[in-house]
Amino acid sequence: MSVGCHQTGGFSGAGPLYLDGSTSYIRAARAFRYIELNADLQQVSALPLSRFQPISSNYPNFGIVEGPLWLVTEINFENDADLLLEVGNARIADIQFFQLEGATGSGTVIASGRGSESDIRGHPFFRFPLKYSAGAGRLYLRIASDDAITLPLYIWSSSRLAQIDALRHFAFGAFFGLMVSLSIYNFFIFLSTRDRAYLYYTVYILGFAVFLSVIYGYQSYFFPIQPYKYQGLMAPAFSLITSAAALQFSLGFLLIRKYSTSLSRIGL
Repeated sequence: MSVGCHQTGGFSGAGPLYLDGSTSYIRAARAFRYIELNADLQQVSALPLSRFQPISSNYPNFGIVEGPLWLVTEINFENDADLLLEVGNARIADIQFFQLEGATGSGTVIASGRGSESDIRGHPFFRFPLKYSAGAGRLYLRIASDDAITLPLYIWSSSRLAQIDALRHFAFGAFFGLMVSLSIYNFFIFLSTRDRAYLYYTVYILGFAVFLSVIYGYQSYFFPIQPYKYQGLMAPAFSLITSAAALQFSLGFLLIRKYSTSLSRIGL
């Protein structure tokens, strides 16, 4: 079992994470192990680590799982540090976080948190503060979702994460602003020309923007819809809307109906 990690970058394998004040960013997914089990924290924490399977990727994809997915890793604070665990997936129906004292899994819960996709958060992803505790400890995550589960996991210092958030929000804000501007521009072209191709293009732009906002967790700022089952429909629904609008735009703008009747039937 690996017993160390880089202060920045990716972790080298399942094993303890050694954290201190110099830690700023770690891709931590490979430090975790997982098991698919419908159980509570007391039952899962009593299991030996050998029952859990190692994670081999920094961006693990577990696909669609029927029951809850539990993840565990060992941590060891060498000194006090202001750190957070980030789960880089906004589309999770329910997530629970537990931090336990001690290396055996039988210690006291010293930090916990819970979230769902319907939460209105100050950031698009799920984040849980890590509490300093001398000696060894464990982190547990319980994940439940109706969608395919992809779990990029990161450990950030609060200062580094604030810098990344500022850049991330600026980039996505600029992108969504551009999409809205383009949609308004093309809608006015449609009003002046009455060419439906521009209307379809407007729908395509808006549909694509909403689709990406769902994937990256920004939809809760635009569409605070609850519960999760309605939000879970947004990604496939707007994916279909975007595809249909792109197809209709291509048929009209490229004059496919005029030059190829057989190809135009595909879009009908």
